[in-house]
Amino acid sequence: MSIARKARDESAVNCGRVFLSGLICHNRRENENLGLRVICDDDFDKAVESELTLVIGAHGASKALLDRIAEFPQAKIVSAICPVVEMNLREIDRLATETGHERILVYLGSRGHTEAESARSRLRENDFFVSTAKEAAGIAERQELRGKEVEFMVQTSFSQEIFDASVKSFGANGARCVMFNGICSDCIRRRKDVEKLAKECEVVIVVGDDISRNASELTEIASKSGAEALLVADASQLRELASEGKFNACNRAGVISSASSSAGVFDEVCECLEGL
Repeated sequence: MSIARKARDESAVNCGRVFLSGLICHNRRENENLGLRVICDDDFDKAVESELTLVIGAHGASKALLDRIAEFPQAKIVSAICPVVEMNLREIDRLATETGHERILVYLGSRGHTEAESARSRLRENDFFVSTAKEAAGIAERQELRGKEVEFMVQTSFSQEIFDASVKSFGANGARCVMFNGICSDCIRRRKDVEKLAKECEVVIVVGDDISRNASELTEIASKSGAEALLVADASQLRELASEGKFNACNRAGVISSASSSAGVFDEVCECLEGL
């Protein structure tokens, strides 16, 4: 967010124009507060003909978009890509251009997710995009893959369980597996934290947007761990739930933030909860 704010503020001084390649993060409130518009096909050519600054969001951008904007040397690209996501995308690009081996790439991610689709746009013809362990198991059984060197990459917020099961399926069918595990350590920590909260509290409040995989996953983990799980975007949503009587019989509530929520919004939710 800080990179995007800096680009926005510098543009205001220099009278330039700043667009986003997509949502800066999977939180609509944070994007609205930023005040920048996502570039779309209808105004792309007109925008890049002027002094455009394009901010690439945390989850990256498709190869097609980057190739398209590269045709306009007067445009400026500012990267706000998560370092782990950027590392993953560079590895895919490296494999795509490297010659002399027959290593196959299997990328695990959620279809429709910006990061996963950014990676998918870079895959070669003989690579695979996988969303479920069952799908991976089916591909692993293909005769032509036996004995092949297969590299596994993964969306930073993806399921560790599905990743591990997929690698196991390929290994069991004779593939030589190379793991490039890019699951974000922060996401892993939050999963453990919310599970602990759920065991200690009757209600767990996850602060985040329902378009965020991380926020939805934390809510699901809390629910499966025995607590009532509530996903709220901000303090106003928490007050609405309180007015519906969600906390009438609650003695202890836990709060955890998703990866795409700001510290300020988290603090507002905590203050609101304390005031109930």
